[in-house]
Amino acid sequence: MNIKKRLSAGDRKHAILSASMDVFASKGFSAATSKDLAAAAGVSEALLYKHFPTKEAIYNDLISHLGSRKDESLLRMMSMEPSTQAFITSLSFLGRIILLGTPDRPNDGRVDRLMAQSMLGDGAFVRAFLDNMFKPIVPYLLKCLEVSWTHGDLQVSKKPEEVHCYLVHHFFGAMTLFRLPSPSLFNERDPEDTLEAMLLFAFRGIGFKEETLDRCFDFERLSRSFQHAMQQENKP
Repeated sequence: MNIKKRLSAGDRKHAILSASMDVFASKGFSAATSKDLAAAAGVSEALLYKHFPTKEAIYNDLISHLGSRKDESLLRMMSMEPSTQAFITSLSFLGRIILLGTPDRPNDGRVDRLMAQSMLGDGAFVRAFLDNMFKPIVPYLLKCLEVSWTHGDLQVSKKPEEVHCYLVHHFFGAMTLFRLPSPSLFNERDPEDTLEAMLLFAFRGIGFKEETLDRCFDFERLSRSFQHAMQQENKP
């Protein structure tokens, strides 16, 4: 006789949060009901309310949980001396994480759908996510761009500003939304080819010279560096 293992309160709460992510991602906050959330988690509404007093409490906890995650690889970037190569490496890593995810956490579209739903509502999830995941590395990225500009690696007359870092990030975020439908809304044969094209488009948009990209942007090498960084991060 199989006896279903009872989850601890902490594990049950985590399971409810994980299941609620699918519901909020597909329906949005306003349209999601407690019945939907309970069904997705495989619990009764009474048990749902035992762990979370309101639907708002589930959503807020989900925002806190996802918005507090920080990829060690991104934090490690800021240990590199600010330079053109550091910026291109950092943005290549960041673009890969946004578009494709990481080996242990591939992009399954759920966070992207939550982003889209949030932007159609109060933006709370997007704001928390950016504040915790991207905003902390913006000063470092800007410092890298300033070094690039000083060394003549950018073909722009004005000194880079913080907004340029956000524009690149938001460009990648927007492209993930166009990949959500199946099939995606643009002709994509290979995600790696798409990522390389997006990175080159972004770097040229910022104003990097072609000779700078020839020197610093080696997509295959950067991809290997990313895989190595992920392996180091996952070592016990």
